[in-house]
Amino acid sequence: FYSELKFLYLSLTRLSERILNLPDTKSSAVDVVYVKVIDVENHPKGQNLLVTYVTDGSRNYRVVTNDKSIRSGEIVPMAILPPREFLGVVSEGMFVGGKDGIRRMKNEEYIGKRCDLTEEESKAVIKEVFHLLK
Repeated sequence: FYSELKFLYLSLTRLSERILNLPDTKSSAVDVVYVKVIDVENHPKGQNLLVTYVTDGSRNYRVVTNDKSIRSGEIVPMAILPPREFLGVVSEGMFVGGKDGIRRMKNEEYIGKRCDLTEEESKAVIKEVFHLLK
């Protein structure tokens, strides 16, 4: 329940920024920010999944991913999505990447900042949002 409240709060508080400062595209409806990966663990029930803990500099999130290349200390883009359960573990977002995988940044100044998406990354985010809406 806490994850849902956090998602709603963040979505509403950042809504005016998305409406006023971003292009009128479907992917602009989703917050995509750079986060730093704090910890990575194997999923307790899913052998092909990892449970990661990340921060945007002011809030912490848990993200379940099937990308086995993710490592602690990396700075990557994450779409903040409605909480979703994967085999008993709630995920609060998804890492964003294209055909070359998740984009990695080297400089910590990106943490917490909005990520400008490539067309391919934007399509991946929109695909996930439509999947959640079904």
